[in-house]
Amino acid sequence: MPKGVNGEYSFKEESLIPIDVENGKFEKHKDSIIVKVTDNTISKIKLESASGEKINICTITKEDSMNLWKLSLRG
Repeated sequence: MPKGVNGEYSFKEESLIPIDVENGKFEKHKDSIIVKVTDNTISKIKLESASGEKINICTITKEDSMNLWKLSLRG
């Protein structure tokens, strides 16, 4: 997530079973569930589809995403 931009996800309500949001919030809007996360923290969304598929979504800051590729090689 770029700094200063909050994230938002939208899911069809009938396609989901319980939803759990860490560092964010969700609300029902008509036949959808809207999940809102902020730009300054890691957010985790855990949900399950109506067919039983478990889904995990992790939203990270832009700074953290730029460091994902870094690794220690030969010490």
